[in-house]
Amino acid sequence: MRPIRLILIYLGAFISCSLFSTIGMQPMFIFILLTFYLFLFLIFPSIHTVFLTKNSSKVERFLQSNREKLLFHYTYALAHESKEKQQLLLKMIVEKEQHPNDHFYFKSSLALLSNEFDEAIEYAMQIPDEDLRHYTMAYVEINRGNTPRASILLQRLPFSWRRSTLEALLAFSEQKIDEFRENTTAALKNCRGIDRYTIDHLFNKCDIK
Repeated sequence: MRPIRLILIYLGAFISCSLFSTIGMQPMFIFILLTFYLFLFLIFPSIHTVFLTKNSSKVERFLQSNREKLLFHYTYALAHESKEKQQLLLKMIVEKEQHPNDHFYFKSSLALLSNEFDEAIEYAMQIPDEDLRHYTMAYVEINRGNTPRASILLQRLPFSWRRSTLEALLAFSEQKIDEFRENTTAALKNCRGIDRYTIDHLFNKCDIK
């Protein structure tokens, strides 16, 4: 967030507190209103960008200004930086992320970057969350070129942006261009925030002949 905006937000909070005190409002109510004010202007914009927006340009600006955070830098790197940089960031993330879903997902992603497909599948199979596990395994199989196995795995997913993403990539691998475009539209329609930014750039990298 830009310094000038922070100054204006805190100035607004100070003026509001002074005004509420002048009119005799109780301190508890002032505290509640101040908390809501700060949440609305300091925290909610980031939540909206990360989880809710469909504006990829807004997400990109957010990622650029928060690249000191590993996950945000990695997401930005997926769109703009080299495979070597992505691998470096993933290694750092794997060391830091200990939650099983995140840890094994990123370990699978790291193995996939080196085309270690069997290893990527092995890590993906250890992801506790069933949908994320099937999504990751299917994504690895698509990259390996094992479309029959990928088709079986994606059928286990509920209808969602993840399933539409895999169906689009599967169609692209078979050069079914109309089906690819139909599924990219469905995936982007049902996705928000950083996830939408990520798959948007993933689709843009598909070279339609």
